[in-house]
Amino acid sequence: MVDGELGKQFLDGEMIFREGDAAHCLYIIQSGNVLIYQEKDGKEVQVAELGKGDSFGDMGVFLGPIRTESARALGIVRVITADYKFVLKKFRDDPSYAFQVIEKMARHDRVRKEKQEKVLETQLLRELELSAQNRELKEAG
Repeated sequence: MVDGELGKQFLDGEMIFREGDAAHCLYIIQSGNVLIYQEKDGKEVQVAELGKGDSFGDMGVFLGPIRTESARALGIVRVITADYKFVLKKFRDDPSYAFQVIEKMARHDRVRKEKQEKVLETQLLRELELSAQNRELKEAG
């Protein structure tokens, strides 16, 4: 990580934070792109690709204390960090920012729930298929 006059710069592929890290702040992208992902069964599962003006790590400020996703620089990225006190001040100064953060967190939660529903649906279908196969075996045998 290279410190700049304003914010922090991350080089291509450099980790901004990892799933499981302590969450003390959120990040706002000044330039570049950031990959947000989770690890499932040893593989990276992309959650989002974000760009200039986007924020990430928001849930850590409000729900903390542990990161639930990882963030990595795609190319050269410059971000600024905002801790809880800064975010509260920003909310007071610009209530529309509070709405943007809440809206983003709600969308994120909806996407996460939709993914969970798909996983549960897939598991249910597998169980139904196995049950049908077991019935067929019992009837044949």
